[in-house]
Amino acid sequence: MYRNLFLALAALMFVSWRMSVDAYRSVPPSELLPAVKGEPLQTELLSGDAAPGCARDGYSWSFEPLYRYDITGYVFGVSHKLASELKGVMAADLGLLWGENARDGLYRHTKLRVRMDWFVASWKNGYHFNTDAAANTHIVTCDPGVYEKIRSVRMGDQVRLRGLLVGVNISRGGGAQRMTARSSVSRTDTRGGACEILYIAGPGDIEILRRGPFVWSMLMKLSGAGLIILLIAWALELRRRVKKEMDEAAKNDF
Repeated sequence: MYRNLFLALAALMFVSWRMSVDAYRSVPPSELLPAVKGEPLQTELLSGDAAPGCARDGYSWSFEPLYRYDITGYVFGVSHKLASELKGVMAADLGLLWGENARDGLYRHTKLRVRMDWFVASWKNGYHFNTDAAANTHIVTCDPGVYEKIRSVRMGDQVRLRGLLVGVNISRGGGAQRMTARSSVSRTDTRGGACEILYIAGPGDIEILRRGPFVWSMLMKLSGAGLIILLIAWALELRRRVKKEMDEAAKNDF
């Protein structure tokens, strides 16, 4: 019984995982909001625009505001930076698409993945995808409310983000160790430095306008939890059987 249940749950988990990583493809363009089909708005800084720095996990962060940025996009991938030393301020990477990709449904024939600090896209011959209307956006913040809210964003969500494109300076050990990065300020650049680094000051600057499909991700979580429970039950049953056999052997030991 345990073996069959294990195989069934493992198969369900694999199928649901496989479907969940491409869940963004299941939403037709007609269900995308008009704002998602527009373009990001990048404007000059206003007097008083600032991005205060902070210290987290032994790193000191400072920011140089470059431009104001307002984007409404369709989330095709999320990385929560859980294994990164910089996760205390770099809250997440969001793979976002907009414009032509949203209007014409080009994402439906494109394999999109957020990988570490960039995104990759591939499509079959006969199809097209506009890489200038998609980006991997690094979200940085010193506000715990922003951190919590951005972690609630899922693949397939339609979101609006407002903040500042920034240059970043990170130091450690009294400034002995330094890292710098600078946001892209053009949607047409590629490779290193092509990602937007978006500083978000408060949770009100993140709007989840419409939630994406969640059935497959929910099934994946439920089947994963079921596997864990099943393995524990299986281990306890094996332990019970071994104990029973040892007790019977002890009774027959003359």
